[in-house]
Amino acid sequence: MVARLDAGGNIVREGAQVEVGGNEKYVVYCRRHWEDKMNEG
Repeated sequence: MVARLDAGGNIVREGAQVEVGGNEKYVVYCRRHWEDKMNEG
């Protein structure tokens, strides 16, 4: 449940994912899908 904001503080709903370092990246999920991912395994 991460919201990406532009310089004006508006929510960005489209665009490429931001990759952080080697094999990690932030992926945006709604609450329902975030909970599904957290309960996997």
